[in-house]
Amino acid sequence: SCSPRLRLLRVVDHARAKGLHGDDLAAKVKDAERQIMRQGTGSRLASWSPEEVTRDQAAHFVLRLAFCRSEDLRRYFLANEHELFKTRFAAEAGDTTRFLRDNGLRYEPIDAEEFAALEADLKRTRRAAHGR
Repeated sequence: SCSPRLRLLRVVDHARAKGLHGDDLAAKVKDAERQIMRQGTGSRLASWSPEEVTRDQAAHFVLRLAFCRSEDLRRYFLANEHELFKTRFAAEAGDTTRFLRDNGLRYEPIDAEEFAALEADLKRTRRAAHGR
């Protein structure tokens, strides 16, 4: 059933509409996820059973199809899924390398010198992506 994930996306949307952002938004999402998705147990993805992960992933894709009917629905879905992803990713902060590996994302860290060379471009890209 997609109902738990849809309820969670509605909580995210409502919190964003109230002007929550940053840590306040993340706390609201984590709390809702514990209540809705895990019925009060830990919300860290690492603690989910394979069946729970599969159910959540299936719900994501079913909702993705359902929300592609119009541009407004698509935008709603993407904005709220993005916030959910950011919150989940931050919750796994200690396990970032494992998260990337488990999701088939290749990542090679760069050294400080290469980062310094790219920093200005990265900041411009980030500002452009956020409309600033």
